[in-house]
Amino acid sequence: MHGESRHKKFSLNEEKLVKLIEANYCCLSYKDGLAVGMMIGVVQPMWFSDDLAGYELVLYTDPDHRGGMSAMRMVKDFESHCKKLGCKDINVGSSVDVCTDLVNKFYSALGYKTCGFVAHKEI
Repeated sequence: MHGESRHKKFSLNEEKLVKLIEANYCCLSYKDGLAVGMMIGVVQPMWFSDDLAGYELVLYTDPDHRGGMSAMRMVKDFESHCKKLGCKDINVGSSVDVCTDLVNKFYSALGYKTCGFVAHKEI
């Protein structure tokens, strides 16, 4: 996952990743006993409010398993998680520059609306 994204120029801190997973939502997708996808999300108050919102940090499916049901099932599970916690909103997106058009179509098919954009600048 790390090596496929535009973020591959950043070092990978596995300890930090483990702490993130332990403290937040994490879902793995398996096929034939092999992990083929994962989703990490957080639930936190809006920066201007005490109302909760869910934020997808990572949604990844192995390239050989894209186009199946894994990603949809993980997103639906995160939605259920957010509903149980009382979130008013769920925010998803893609900033890794991998299959951006397909990801946008995927989320649109699940009822998500595009709002704003993400831009980056290398320095």
